[in-house]
Amino acid sequence: MKSLIKPRSLRPGDTIGLLAPASPGNAEELEQGVRWLQEHGFQVKLGQSTTYTEGICAGSDAVRVADLHAFF
Repeated sequence: MKSLIKPRSLRPGDTIGLLAPASPGNAEELEQGVRWLQEHGFQVKLGQSTTYTEGICAGSDAVRVADLHAFF
């Protein structure tokens, strides 16, 4: 049986990346979430897709895939 590999827990000062790989979210809720994370000591990096809307998507395919690649 393989053992489960667990990463270390997030700690204040760590960076959390947020992106929207599918449809766009609610800008007000995003702002509230970012503020909450920052109040708890985290750095926040937003992908371009969090502020774009193209049709029903959070930006073009190119924008969304570029975010995924940048964050990985």
